[in-house]
Amino acid sequence: MRERRYDIILWDVDGTLLDFHRSERWALEEVFRFYGMQIDDAIYKAFYEINLDYWKRLERREVTRAELLTGRFTDLFELFREGGPLSGKGIGYETLAGIEVDEFRLCYQKNLGDVYFYLDDSLSLCKKLKEEGFLQFVVSNGLEQVQKNKLHLAGFDAVMEALFISEAVGYDKPDVRFFEHCLREIGQKYSCDNTEVDKTRILVVGDSMTSDMKGAQNAGLDRCWFAPGAAQEEKPENVTWMISRLWDVEDILWQNQKDKS
Repeated sequence: MRERRYDIILWDVDGTLLDFHRSERWALEEVFRFYGMQIDDAIYKAFYEINLDYWKRLERREVTRAELLTGRFTDLFELFREGGPLSGKGIGYETLAGIEVDEFRLCYQKNLGDVYFYLDDSLSLCKKLKEEGFLQFVVSNGLEQVQKNKLHLAGFDAVMEALFISEAVGYDKPDVRFFEHCLREIGQKYSCDNTEVDKTRILVVGDSMTSDMKGAQNAGLDRCWFAPGAAQEEKPENVTWMISRLWDVEDILWQNQKDKS
């Protein structure tokens, strides 16, 4: 006989439920195509590294969200200057210099919210867990409209109890205030006394050590690191669980009575 070890799952989105890298590349290709240009692997790799660096700096509170949203494209455009690492790629800097960065940014964000790619048949997993009575929530850094649109298109809004997105919350993971907001909202709706929720019954699942795992640890929550392809012996000490396949989370959510201490 088995019973639930956890009742509530807080899911990260990008890199956990959805393949963000595929969406990112598609969105970037579409915005360049809109302006009559094509990109190659070198251009995408440059943007990927710039974008990742900005998000990591946002987690560390070194840049603001506004600086991230425009700075990543300003930095990318600068790489096309004569003598720059992306000069001679068939896209002249003069062409990019004639494009408003904010206009380019808005086009990219729209494209990003219009596409999704599942990881490990994640929607089927979440539907199954909902049928089994688990309460599931999204905890995501990102832009509210972008995240809400793609989660709706992907069908996750129908299986999640609520979507907690950093832009709307006002804090970014791993800031403990992000998770405190989530726990407060969940407690008011689902706890017996409408004030607090039992932290021991909550599991955070995500792929990022710096935002998901660190943030969950800061909030005193159990955490499951989703690390595709990694071996179990590589599990860091600061995570509670580690999985290489998303569906392996089922083995964590349930426990045999004989295994209880």
